[in-house]
Amino acid sequence: MITLQLAFIILLGLSAKVVPATLSGWLLVTGGLAIGGWAILEMRHSKLRVQPEVATDAILITTGPYRFIRNPMYLSVLLVTAGWLLDRLIVWRVLIWLALVVTLTLKLKFEELLLRVVFPDYEKYSKTTKRLIPFIW
Repeated sequence: MITLQLAFIILLGLSAKVVPATLSGWLLVTGGLAIGGWAILEMRHSKLRVQPEVATDAILITTGPYRFIRNPMYLSVLLVTAGWLLDRLIVWRVLIWLALVVTLTLKLKFEELLLRVVFPDYEKYSKTTKRLIPFIW
C-alpha cells in the first residue's frame, strides 16, 4: 500500500505545478502542508514511521491536530494532492486521486486496528475524535 500511495502522489505531483495557479489549489496545498507540519511536530514525542507498524516504544499522541482527527498526516496528503489536482482537473488525474483516497483509507483502517491492539486507550480516543475529516468522519 505504501508503494501505491507514493506512486499516486508522485504521479499527481509530477503532472502539476508544485505551487498551483488557482487560489483554491494554493489554499489546499498550503493548508495541507500546515496540517502535515503540525502533525509532524506533535509526532516528535513518538516514533514517526512510514510503515503502518507501531514502534515498540511509541506513545499515543492525542494533542495538536490529533485532538480533532486521528489521521492528520493522511488529511495533509489528501489536501496537498487535491490542490495539485484542481490545478489541472482532467479525468486520469481525478482517477489517480480517487485511487489515492481509497489506498489511504484502507491503510488508515489497518493502522487503526494495530493501534487498538497496542494502546488500550485508543478505543476511548477514537470515540472522541473523527478519523480523517474534522466533525464529519
